[in-house]
Amino acid sequence: MINRGANGLLSVNTPQDLRILFMAPYAPDAPDYRINPYTGDGTYPDYHFQVFQRLNRLGFRVQSTSKPYTIVHAGGAIDYVFSLYNRIAIRNSEVFVSAYCEYLAVDYLGAPPNVRAAAEDKYISKVIAASLGIPVPRGVPYHRGVTPLETPPFAGPYFIKDRFGAASERITMESVQSDWTGARQVIEALWAEGIDVLVENYVEGIDVTVAVVGDTEPRLLGIYEPISDKPGRILTHELKLTDHLGYRELDLRAGWVADDVVRLWAALGPIDYFRLDYRFDPLTGERRFLELNICCYIGEHGPFGLAAAREGATTDSLLGHVVAYSLLRQRRKGDDRQRIL
Repeated sequence: MINRGANGLLSVNTPQDLRILFMAPYAPDAPDYRINPYTGDGTYPDYHFQVFQRLNRLGFRVQSTSKPYTIVHAGGAIDYVFSLYNRIAIRNSEVFVSAYCEYLAVDYLGAPPNVRAAAEDKYISKVIAASLGIPVPRGVPYHRGVTPLETPPFAGPYFIKDRFGAASERITMESVQSDWTGARQVIEALWAEGIDVLVENYVEGIDVTVAVVGDTEPRLLGIYEPISDKPGRILTHELKLTDHLGYRELDLRAGWVADDVVRLWAALGPIDYFRLDYRFDPLTGERRFLELNICCYIGEHGPFGLAAAREGATTDSLLGHVVAYSLLRQRRKGDDRQRIL
């Protein structure tokens, strides 16, 4: 069922036999499957529509929906769920789709729910990384209405973020504060929105992102800098939404890159595709791990698409590899579970 091409990428031999439910906040809906209307900032509808088109071009039998509850009624009608939901209307991490797929015994994109939850929690993921010997910024979580607003056990400057944010949500230049007075004001503003907060040491340097896909061993595709023109080269929500400055490939010949990938894979893998994000100081060579992203952008203009093009592959073929590997990861030989619906 799974082939490996000359470029080393996997593919599904008979894609027409695989019934995929594509789910995303702006996925095209039946019956016309047009791009969904969107009044906000960013390029989500275009991206989700492009992924829908790619899955179709690969030959899969694709149903598409922008409604997360569709999966509740999908048992027996689908073989695989390709979900790009990284936030839905539940508190904290989005694990509904993967957890329900486990309940249905249906294969799905990403990683098991426990790994997905750990990855989306920007505090817990750093606790895991630190336990594996990967350097992280010092940080303290502030749970709204529970954690006292006391000064953290480290000096500023501080970086204040949504503990469960996606796409740099709520990160602005106000996120960097030189002292606790300013940091406390930002925390209180986020608490007023119902947001749990993580306060960390602000780390000098640049953002670095490492793109990886699953395979027999994790396959490191490339290392990139998401370009920022903000003070301190902060990657704000505004920049992340449009990506109008793009990415710069880095020739970062540092042994820690592959080492970190292997350490996290050994602890949390296998994962279909993921991105490791860091703050890296080019002057000292020091890095601080920021997050593990399991539901990251896999389009042609981001690290995954750019790395595929560099290797002479297409974004379509890379997407096909991710689905093929995902099916291998979830082979249920010896599994006594039965489909519930």
